[in-house]
Amino acid sequence: MAEEQLDSNSPEFQEMINNTRKPEDTPIGHQMLERMNAGHHEELANWGLEQVKGDLTTSADCLDAGCGGGANIARLLERCPEGTATGIDYSPTSVEVATQYNSEAIASGKAKVVEGDVSSLPFEDNSFDVITAFETVYFWPEMGKAMSEMFRVARPGGFMMICNEDDGEDVDDWTSQIEGYKSYDAKALCMQMLMAGFGNVHVYTKPENHWLAVVGIKPGV
Repeated sequence: MAEEQLDSNSPEFQEMINNTRKPEDTPIGHQMLERMNAGHHEELANWGLEQVKGDLTTSADCLDAGCGGGANIARLLERCPEGTATGIDYSPTSVEVATQYNSEAIASGKAKVVEGDVSSLPFEDNSFDVITAFETVYFWPEMGKAMSEMFRVARPGGFMMICNEDDGEDVDDWTSQIEGYKSYDAKALCMQMLMAGFGNVHVYTKPENHWLAVVGIKPGV
């Protein structure tokens, strides 16, 4: 998870790393959201979606948990043009930016962005065919509860994908300074998926980048 080189004792560094967890309505917060929508974040998201392209139907209803700047909502709609895409984030600034980013899709009824907690999702049971979580589970304080919520709102036969740029094997020193950050390796994420009720769990990796994607399917049709 490379970031620009800053003095780790500087206020700017501390503000930067805190905004990776929950972007605020500040210049650095907005800059962080712009980064979330582009660069290596974009490359990671496209790589993750490539792993599940055979499971993405054109009419799928999708949820992007921890949607950040909203680019992955648009990417899901590109791949599921007859479906819908919903984003949820607990940062009001993220919700605002993601809403602006997807304004046309929202106006047409194809997308929406809501503010909320992944540990208590404001959605009915069996609402989504596809659930994605890009670079966000590091910050979920109640991982087991959040995963149970993901399972609850997934439709039988639907799937969830966790996609991280940290595979738990080579964590950068600066990430350890982010409040509440927790690194997960493939085994830990598979266990979280299985404990929540997902089955047929698959792991995809790109070792040279330390990228990791874990996909689980909700049993039933």
